[in-house]
Parts: sequence; structure tokens; C-alpha cells
Amino acid sequence: WLRGACLCLALLASAAQAREFRVDLIQFDPWALRNPVHDEARPYVGIVVDLLDEFERRSGHKTQRVLAPYARVELDLEQGQADFSIMAWGDARARYANRGTCLVPLDFGVRARKGVVLDSYESLSAITTSASRGLKVDPRFDADPAVRKDYVMDYTTGVRKTAVQRDSEAVAGHLATINYLI
Repeated sequence: WLRGACLCLALLASAAQAREFRVDLIQFDPWALRNPVHDEARPYVGIVVDLLDEFERRSGHKTQRVLAPYARVELDLEQGQADFSIMAWGDARARYANRGTCLVPLDFGVRARKGVVLDSYESLSAITTSASRGLKVDPRFDADPAVRKDYVMDYTTGVRKTAVQRDSEAVAGHLATINYLI
């Protein structure tokens, strides 16, 4: 009986061991980016990286982190290649993902370069707006053919192109991130 109980406890203990999760990190500064110091022990830095470090500390689980552009993260989640990601929720994701807790409020909109006046949504049709591939800004904006979009890999590229007046006059997305980059 004692041997059987010890065997059951050993099996339960092995089943209770921490699991490793594959987590796609959206390659958006300041959320997740390659470590500029090139530290092999810490290949990525950013807000999401810090959140995952805390998740590992508190849960005992480990994460395998993959840095990817936004569109790739969406595809990996939909195809089951990633276990989870930390990102803005959109109703379109409900068919392949479960919504977790809200960590920070995210306000989405458009920031135009100096001299460009946007006094209504309709004003967007007069300019070209940089938008990160795969990013869901707003259902109306995302599907509107009257709004010209210059699809870019990330916010940084959109901000740079807008600043030098190359292919876009504004950037659409998470306003705090855009403000940080500006």
C-alpha cells in the first residue's frame, strides 16, 4: 500500500510540473524588441518581456519567446503555433483565442504629422496613413476602401516614413506607443 501511495504521489508530482508555453512577442517598440546590448541571456527587452518574466516567476511556468511582426503573431495564434500572446483584444480573435485579463487600457487612433489637419474621420480619405500589417485599429478604419493605407511592418517604420513625408502623412494604431516613438 505504501509503495502504491508513493508511486501515485510521484506520478502526481510529475504531472504538476510547470509547462513551457510558446509565446509570440509582437515586435513593437517599447513592447518587445531585440536587446540592443546583444545579451544572449536576455535576447529581448520591453514591456511584454518584463510581464512574461513576472508570469514565469509567479506561475512556475516557462516561456519560449518568439519575436515576430504583428501579422505573424495573429497567424501563429490562429494556426495554434503559439500558446498565447500579450496584445490588444479584438472581437475578430474570439473565433481562435480566449480573451485574458486587461492589463492596460489601449486607446487607438491616428497621429498626423505637423501641418496635417484631421478634424473628422472623413479627413482621413484625403491623406495616406501608415498602418501595421495585421493590426486591427477600428472595424470602420480597417475595412474602409476610401482610407488609403500604407502597410508597414511596425509603428517605428510608420512614424519614420511619416516624419520624412515618405508615403504617409499619419500613423494609425495604439496612441501611447506612437507617442512614445515620436
